[in-house]
Amino acid sequence: SMPSALVGGALLGLCAGAKALLVGRVLGCAGALKATARLRPSREIVFAVGLIAGALLAGTMTPGVARAYTGLPLKTLFGCGLLVGVGTSAGEGCTSNHGIVGLSRLSRSSVVAVGVFFGTSVLAASLGGTRALVTQPPDLEGFPLSYLAGIIGVVLAVLGVITALRKAVPQFFPLALAHALVEFVTGTGFSMGLVGSGMSRPSVVLRFLDFSAEDWSPALFFVLIGAVCTNSVVYYTMAWRRDEPLLGGSVEMPSCR
Repeated sequence: SMPSALVGGALLGLCAGAKALLVGRVLGCAGALKATARLRPSREIVFAVGLIAGALLAGTMTPGVARAYTGLPLKTLFGCGLLVGVGTSAGEGCTSNHGIVGLSRLSRSSVVAVGVFFGTSVLAASLGGTRALVTQPPDLEGFPLSYLAGIIGVVLAVLGVITALRKAVPQFFPLALAHALVEFVTGTGFSMGLVGSGMSRPSVVLRFLDFSAEDWSPALFFVLIGAVCTNSVVYYTMAWRRDEPLLGGSVEMPSCR
């Protein structure tokens, strides 16, 4: 539904903004997966673990909503995944980095990247007949809006507790631990936002990308609007031009080129 898409997008934007405010880093799923693949100690690995935990938790809460239905064989899916990995590496970011963080910060390269990957996706979905490869049973359950609202509340509460402990008893709550917990919480919340907004379902994404479809849906647009607006509010009101993150440490934000 459109309300779920909008609120799910807001959860995505909240996690991106909170990460910038609290630890001074941009949120990017591709970067987290790349750090994990390199097997080098990094806070991004904790974020990747959070992404997995969020997907598992969402699947436990509502089993049907986390399932993906596609007629593609596994070897084709693997090849598509490799192409996505190469593209995000060459483009220095994925939809979470360029689409949510980059657009919020008015990054010129992100505007170009979003235009290119949405344009090529629309062409592929509209002219390539990809929707015929996706199946979805009629009894697929949706992610309740109340769940999304509750998740937002829990994420805010947990991040608030982490911040309060770091400020009140820094000697017992070191910087590395605080940053790692924020990475995990924002990763978990971001993953649940993707599932809750419907972006984990190929059929929902393709209904937006295929403009020739009779049942065209603007759900993905609502997700992006909710994410960009929420992240922009958090970033520009609290995180922009800070000398250091709220929890301490150094700011590691890329330029808005």
